[in-house]
Amino acid sequence: MARGPVAAGWLRSLHVGDHVGVRVALASNSRNAMSIGYGVGTHLVAGGVAATGSRCNRKEHLPARTAIGWTADRRHMLLVAVENNPRKKIHGLEPDQLGRLMRNLGAVEAYMFDGGGSTEMVVRPRPGARLSIRNHLSDGTERHIPLGFGIFRR
Repeated sequence: MARGPVAAGWLRSLHVGDHVGVRVALASNSRNAMSIGYGVGTHLVAGGVAATGSRCNRKEHLPARTAIGWTADRRHMLLVAVENNPRKKIHGLEPDQLGRLMRNLGAVEAYMFDGGGSTEMVVRPRPGARLSIRNHLSDGTERHIPLGFGIFRR
């Protein structure tokens, strides 16, 4: 897997039979030891400041978005799904807009997950209730998504 133009260019330069070295490591520049890790997208809010200049490579204008963030006291996690449903005059957000939204909701750190048709929020509103989808799916149908983020009560 490669992320970014330099890594992708290096991968394209490889030929069948080329020898490569593989190293697996986990590294962090965090001052605190990690207790949990996520492979996520754009860092939307860092130290209480919303990022600017984020680019979107989607062809869809204002796509649905999914984000996760934490408040300063780390006691509250924010899970946000912003839908895109032009028929209902609901539009999604660009990454910078999503960062401002997360900051305005109280996040001091926030990250973007996948968006577009992958944005889906399923909740059980109360114990014993049925699961329900809480957003309108941007491509009109539920998609098979191989991964997700879940919170379960013990």
